[in-house]
Amino acid sequence: MLEQLLDLGLEYASRIGSQVEIGAAMGGRPEHPVLSIRVERAQTPTAADGDQNLNELHCLLFVHLARAVGLAPQRLASARAMTLTLGFPGVDATRTKEVCFSPAQVSHTATAAGHRVLLIEPQGVARVQAHRLMQDAGMSVDAVASIDQARRGLHDGAADVIVTGVPVDDTQWAALLDELRAAQPRLRVVELVNDDDAFAFSVPDADRPARVGRHEMARTLLRAVSQELDAAWAE
Repeated sequence: MLEQLLDLGLEYASRIGSQVEIGAAMGGRPEHPVLSIRVERAQTPTAADGDQNLNELHCLLFVHLARAVGLAPQRLASARAMTLTLGFPGVDATRTKEVCFSPAQVSHTATAAGHRVLLIEPQGVARVQAHRLMQDAGMSVDAVASIDQARRGLHDGAADVIVTGVPVDDTQWAALLDELRAAQPRLRVVELVNDDDAFAFSVPDADRPARVGRHEMARTLLRAVSQELDAAWAE
């Protein structure tokens, strides 16, 4: 996830100027590691500009993804430069294994790598994060924003797992699910919800999908998808 945040931060900085500096230091009270990306502006913004560069998508993604994994992002802007910082708060050693779950823990396993995932997520930031998490774990991910877009892509091949931010009680959902299950009888579903504490595996016989909180995706999404694939392809 840190690599993804650096990519976003550097791409955002490169849109503002060409002289980019990356640094790391201890700061704050209590002291904690702080990573910084500083860029000299190619041109000084005017009052009429409203500092419009700060509203670019890459910067918004940087801030939201950092917060999603428990980091503290900040933007510091002046007429000459812009600085993005990431604060790394201290981590309780007793919880390190739980908090630091990463794609490497399920990456390229027999039940993860190579499987196809259909991601339907209306929220752009969550869609980008979920796509990258699963792609980094070796899965083939088709990401769309709506059920209509998902239906237009059905001819591209059968998905093994659906990760959906569209509520499963949506009126269009049942029809799409029937079509996808006809193509892949072992299909499993993971629902993304706004409840941060949500984390549950599916109950297929009760037609109850697995559930993951959007803000906890970095810690729980790969666990849920890996478990669903393990259960469906156990034989």
